[in-house]
Amino acid sequence: MYKESNINNELQSIHRFYCQHTLISRSSFTYLSKFSFVFSPIMQFFTPSLYIWLNSALLYSLLRLSASKPLSQSREKLVLLISFDGFRWDYLNRGLTPTFSKFGAYGGKANYVVSAFIAKTFPTHYTIVTGLYEESHGIVANNMYDPILDERFSLRNREPNWWSQNGQEPIWITNQRQGGSSAVIDYPGMNVKFNGMVPNFENDVYNASVPFNDRTDLMVELFLNDSINFAALYFHEPDRAGHLFGPDSKEMNETLKLCDDTMNYMIQKLKDADLYDKINIIVTADHGMASTDLSQTIYAEDYLNGMVYPYFTTDNNPVLGIWPHNTSHVDPLYQALKKAPHISVYKKDEIPKEYHYRNNVRIPPILAVADEGWMLRPAMVNSSNLVSVKGTHGYNNSLMSMHPFFLVHGPAFLPGSICPPFSSVDVYPLMCHLLGIEPRPNNGTLKTVQQLLKEFNKGPRGTPDTGIDGHHNDYFVVGIAFACVLVMLAVILVIGMCLRQRKYHQTQRIHHTLDDSKF
Repeated sequence: MYKESNINNELQSIHRFYCQHTLISRSSFTYLSKFSFVFSPIMQFFTPSLYIWLNSALLYSLLRLSASKPLSQSREKLVLLISFDGFRWDYLNRGLTPTFSKFGAYGGKANYVVSAFIAKTFPTHYTIVTGLYEESHGIVANNMYDPILDERFSLRNREPNWWSQNGQEPIWITNQRQGGSSAVIDYPGMNVKFNGMVPNFENDVYNASVPFNDRTDLMVELFLNDSINFAALYFHEPDRAGHLFGPDSKEMNETLKLCDDTMNYMIQKLKDADLYDKINIIVTADHGMASTDLSQTIYAEDYLNGMVYPYFTTDNNPVLGIWPHNTSHVDPLYQALKKAPHISVYKKDEIPKEYHYRNNVRIPPILAVADEGWMLRPAMVNSSNLVSVKGTHGYNNSLMSMHPFFLVHGPAFLPGSICPPFSSVDVYPLMCHLLGIEPRPNNGTLKTVQQLLKEFNKGPRGTPDTGIDGHHNDYFVVGIAFACVLVMLAVILVIGMCLRQRKYHQTQRIHHTLDDSKF
């Protein structure tokens, strides 16, 4: 006959099995185990095998209920954000990136993403990790001017007053404030302090010469050692190749193969570490790329009389900001620049609403945007200093050439899912949802990306579940199972008590008979 210690040992084995085959954390396992053992006082009413079966059924119901909760309530909240700078959405159609194609086919993808305006590296990368339009987060250009600070911003600027203008912070800081641990490898803004807080792990200095595989090794090591639950990883290609050689060049095609090889290496490293199917991976870019040529360059000084109306500029080719020294000079400079061909010129309050690029002091009084394929510079420079530019970005963000790609893979994503195009501000609420953290105020929405998530698509592929939160059916089924177990326990407990009471009365009657015989 089993002893209580033997039964407990068997139950511990069952508990460990359920823990290893579900998403339940060790702490939750311990808690649930203790909860199931509260029934140990009634084990005397059951045979050992029946007690083990009942305890197992109860534990399974509790574990199944916990595992069926939304991802944000699960232990598996690992998120990896990867940016391949300047990776245009249609690069995937060239037949040069089989790894990316397979990754998206077994995971999910969007047709493309609409970048924030202006589509330059720092502003758009910051939009992805804050969920804010550029007018809201304040990094409105790679090169910008703040009239309140009376300072200019450069790409190596780490001063917090530039990056937290309206109290915003990137997702890696929010993740840490809410108990997570973050790593940022070469991603723009990695070294900036937000109220004294920096990522748990970050590069000291961005170094483009560090091999892509070395960056990947570092990221995998950090996840493998359980030291982080979020990482942002940045690669500067294929943006560099796009600028130097153009998006349609043979050099670009070779670079796309390099990026695909990098992705293949990363996937293999994650698989070797048994992490590939445990991390929710988002692969995207900040913007696309359009072909251009030095012969298609507009020089603002050819149309502006700086001697009569002094001004300075913030150059973000193909976008140019004009800052008159005197506010009364805005209109004459505006009227003069409108005469230039192949550009659109706006006063600040005339900038199209769909750009979400008006309401910030760092946005210039006059903004000029070149037509696709054209470049816009403040002035002609010495020809010996000219650098051949075959591609650029920053145009009207509705242009197809400006759209980046978007691929996902991981336990939260529906395999083979395809999502319609959405805004880059929507990536942030998606990442917060996957991490299970409360997002900061943002301009994004989770609704646009729900088609990619399993929890919102419980039925056939592409068919949303009828439950309010995608888990109604799970809760109902598990609730019924849990209720049945409790009813069975109650019935067996009552039967056991009745049997014990009957045995007690039988014993009492035997004693009375013995007592009567003595007289």
